[in-house]
Amino acid sequence: MNSKQRMLEALKGGKPDMVPAAPCYLNLYLENFMGRYYLEQYRRRIGKQTRLSIDHDEDTNFRANAFCQALGIFEETFDWLCVLSRGSSYEWARNHYVERVGADYFFVDCRNQQRLSFKDSLSIVLSPGMGTHELPGHESADEKRSLWDLSGELSSLADVDAAISIMTTDELMSHGVFELPRQIVEDYGERYFLHTSVIAPFSNVYYVTGFAGCMMMIYDRPDLLHRIMERKMAQSMEFLKGLAKLGIHGVWIIETRASADLISPQHFIEFALPYEQALVNEIKALGMSTILYFCGDAIPRLELIRSLGVDAIALEESKKTFQINIEEIVDRVGDVACIFGNIDAIKIMAEGTPEMIEEEVKRQISAGKRARGFIAGIGSPLPPTTNPRNVDAFVRAVRRYGQL
Repeated sequence: MNSKQRMLEALKGGKPDMVPAAPCYLNLYLENFMGRYYLEQYRRRIGKQTRLSIDHDEDTNFRANAFCQALGIFEETFDWLCVLSRGSSYEWARNHYVERVGADYFFVDCRNQQRLSFKDSLSIVLSPGMGTHELPGHESADEKRSLWDLSGELSSLADVDAAISIMTTDELMSHGVFELPRQIVEDYGERYFLHTSVIAPFSNVYYVTGFAGCMMMIYDRPDLLHRIMERKMAQSMEFLKGLAKLGIHGVWIIETRASADLISPQHFIEFALPYEQALVNEIKALGMSTILYFCGDAIPRLELIRSLGVDAIALEESKKTFQINIEEIVDRVGDVACIFGNIDAIKIMAEGTPEMIEEEVKRQISAGKRARGFIAGIGSPLPPTTNPRNVDAFVRAVRRYGQL
């Protein structure tokens, strides 16, 4: 089997030739590498000029090349890749140019001459929001980083509708934001399982109200909370429809703020679960696999999560005050879904030795064989300080112990 076939077989509960290796959030780990490769292409392109207009097609190629080059830091290959789900918009390319000032390089906004140094843009230049902040309802990647309480800005359903505009898939395509994922699908889609990510509606409320704002709105304005989730889900689905048309194989659904250490069972059932179910149903209707990544203290939620009908369930590793053991995950929900491994991203992957990684992979695969399907994975994003050779050790161990 190739990587794509291996993943699809595991997700449907079949028997692939071996356990797939699919560490999560590799794009976060590779972000600085991709940023450097991307910007280096502009440095070479501008040469001795002091100013260069941005061509959207060329910019798309630069981003796709950077994605490919960054993967080259690994010696081993994985069975899935997270697609850069949107590229720059035509508007962003038209409204910006590259400027060289001595040894420094900048992206410059033609409209107000605001400058973004290449040095400052390494970590955000390839993030999902780049360029889409030119479009209605899509913020720049760095505009809303520290949210606490913005709920006071919303006092009516009309306020919510005005704050969360929805562009159709066709409108988004007309802005060019799907050209980058289109190219990645063309380059990798036959060999690898390609996935994108989406934030579950309840967790997505955070980006509108802030954390405290969302928690207070549960009690003070549940009607507004429901409207926000409806609008954010509709907004997300238009992007997912576009990606499904391109041939993306699966969706990593991220639920970060609905765990037992944050909200009550009653509030989970009222606010989070119905929207998780609706999202899963719509994604499945598009022909894509569904993987629910549930953060926080998830064990008390597993009986309810069972009912969602997702293809796979992925949980964090043990941390803070809660324990999440792979054996318990398999015992509780392994009969209804494929299970992703949750190797500790810090203690094992970042701080551990290759020998420690191998032993943990062996242990998790042994537990995972009792599940309907099992995919070797990591519980959380890798710290940027993680040695890529440790990631290679993870893949080699999966290949060694994952024969089925």
